[in-house]
Amino acid sequence: MWYFVLVAACVFSQILDVHGEFDDSGPTACGTNFLVDNNATQIISPNISANTSCSWHIQTNTTRVYSSFSLSVNQGDSVTFSSAKSGNVTANVTYSGNNFLVVSSGVWTNITFKTGKKPAQQGALNLMFDRTVCTRVLNPAEGVWEVSSPLYLPGTGDIKCSYSLTVDSAPMRVLTFQDMDISKGNLEVRTEKSLGNFTGSSNPDDFFIAVPTAPLTVTFDIVLSNSTKYQSFRAILLPTEPECSGVEQITKTETAYLIVPEQKQAFAGCRKVFKSPVNTTMVANISSVENIGGVDKILMNDGGSQSSSPIANLDTSVKAGTLAVTSGNTLWVRVLLDETQVNRKINISIRSQANGGQMYNNGNFSLSRAHTVNDTAYYQFMVNSASQVELKLNGSSLMSGNKSQIDVFDGTSEYASRLGSFKKTDSFYPVTSSGPHLLLVARNFNTKDSFNGSFTETIPGCDKTFTGVRGAYEVNLNRNNSQCGWTISPQSGGGTIVLQFQSVYLRVNDTLTIYKGASSSDPIAALNSSTIPSKIPQFYFPAQNGARIVLKRTNCSANASAVVTGNYWLDVEGCGGFMKKTKALGGIKSPNFPDTYPLNSRCVWDVIKH
Repeated sequence: MWYFVLVAACVFSQILDVHGEFDDSGPTACGTNFLVDNNATQIISPNISANTSCSWHIQTNTTRVYSSFSLSVNQGDSVTFSSAKSGNVTANVTYSGNNFLVVSSGVWTNITFKTGKKPAQQGALNLMFDRTVCTRVLNPAEGVWEVSSPLYLPGTGDIKCSYSLTVDSAPMRVLTFQDMDISKGNLEVRTEKSLGNFTGSSNPDDFFIAVPTAPLTVTFDIVLSNSTKYQSFRAILLPTEPECSGVEQITKTETAYLIVPEQKQAFAGCRKVFKSPVNTTMVANISSVENIGGVDKILMNDGGSQSSSPIANLDTSVKAGTLAVTSGNTLWVRVLLDETQVNRKINISIRSQANGGQMYNNGNFSLSRAHTVNDTAYYQFMVNSASQVELKLNGSSLMSGNKSQIDVFDGTSEYASRLGSFKKTDSFYPVTSSGPHLLLVARNFNTKDSFNGSFTETIPGCDKTFTGVRGAYEVNLNRNNSQCGWTISPQSGGGTIVLQFQSVYLRVNDTLTIYKGASSSDPIAALNSSTIPSKIPQFYFPAQNGARIVLKRTNCSANASAVVTGNYWLDVEGCGGFMKKTKALGGIKSPNFPDTYPLNSRCVWDVIKH
């Protein structure tokens, strides 16, 4: 990998001119000066001790000098090119074997090779300077070409360079950019005709080149206008399978499909860029997947290139129904298969949507009324891999009697655990994922319904949403001005939630609040360090309403941690009921007898004489 850093310019006062072509039979002494005419000049570095600099100076009577160079150096070594009219550009080398074309101008070109912690052997730096041409013929490495810009020194005037390569086999190649920053200039890719022009400071979408007949010469014409900032690009040209590669436009109403062809002896993989109308996002659904194995992968990016933000990295564990949602109207998909000769089946369906999309880290989201009636909108929320997503629905205009519904799932699929299902505003409660992904699905919304909400990244182990018939919670909170919350909302139906605490340790200004309902709007108990009973009673809640527990610390809380542990379970039968009196004597017991009667409970027994 290469890194370029701008540093101050250097000017050398003493000049020793050496005219003509350098004899490459031996190393070039440090401090040597050259005068470059129409002949080439070669520099071969001598043996250089560790932590030592070696410089050479080249003078020309023209305004342009071009240099191709190779490096075989140690970690921490660097080579610096500078011009008396510009700043320096340092290329820090972290591995060997790369070649670049260096472009400089003015009377002077200064080169400094600096070693790191290890000495460099003779020939570690090998340069060839020429003042007449800026051309390169690119050769592939295992069928892959790397195309890198000249190393342009800012402020040295306009330059024009031309690279060429020959593709000797059909049928398709893809040009994918790893880096692009040409603010004042242009890169044109052409064969017999122009294929595309690229400029700007963001990576273009992957660019596909058909190779109907081989060999085919591809030329890269580079124009860099005079600029005070560093300009560069880097791209690679790769083979790809034409049956499942290219760019596909889809409309608002149609569904596109990526179908991986049956395995071939040599499979280059699928690369596809899908584009939908402006102001839409896209939903990709793994509709079917069979016999996937080995090192097979399905990769999806939020954009049109290999360097766009990844939104799905699916391996052998992928299940049908897995979703990926974009934040804009472009989706990049790549399918990689190993050499195992099996009949795989991988089908991916892609459609556009007017609402929904991919959301990152934290922010707000909404569903507007301007969408198709009874449409389904998908929202995916993604945070850092070591974090969780907390989602809150803040408001809506859900019309009573409509079929509109909001479902939230713990992951990237509707087959994941459902954390909540909302059909009316007063049923909203905070939802927290168990990992870095959360999926919200809005169904059957008409032109009068809408909603809005917010989401944020939370620290693992603090907030949690329980949806099963039982669960346990534990938190050790040691951060001031923070809170942790547990939402209990069983998705299995009726019954009674039985909540109990094993231990509660609160410090000064800590509070523990229990709400009868998952929406945190109706507290039934609030505990602090001075009001904790010696034994906290159980709490009962109707399962359809849920419950919520919030532990909060202020800026004035003591330094020691607040600790809360507990558990809950779902009692389907509940307390009370009908009792048939068949004997002269009988009795009843309150729940948890002889301990305290559960808070928020109402037990009724109907005694019927037999």
